[in-house]
Amino acid sequence: MYTKGGGKAGHHVSQLTTTNIASMSWIGLQVFQHFNGRRFHTIPIATSQFLTYQFAFLPSLAFLCRLATPPTSIIGQTGYELLDQDFSIFKLLTELKTLKILIKVMVLSWKRGSKGPSEDE
Repeated sequence: MYTKGGGKAGHHVSQLTTTNIASMSWIGLQVFQHFNGRRFHTIPIATSQFLTYQFAFLPSLAFLCRLATPPTSIIGQTGYELLDQDFSIFKLLTELKTLKILIKVMVLSWKRGSKGPSEDE
């Protein structure tokens, strides 16, 4: 996790813990690819030719949630399996209706001075 120091030319500084996700400017995380059911591969197709993991930096506004429980390692395979509680959140976040709402909210959050989405959306 990175946070920006004070001032206009403030430097980004690594932080190991935080009490407020909004104070972070970037969050580094490992990318997993959904395979089947509750299973996820540790090596996505984008980096599979090199047999390497993929990492990404997300702005703190794009960070939606974290796992409630650690995933189960799949023995003999390069992957993990989510428990039911976390997989139900994943399914909800990948539904088309939810994705459309998330995109609208993210676009609005990037525009300064805009109002939030209406309650009927």
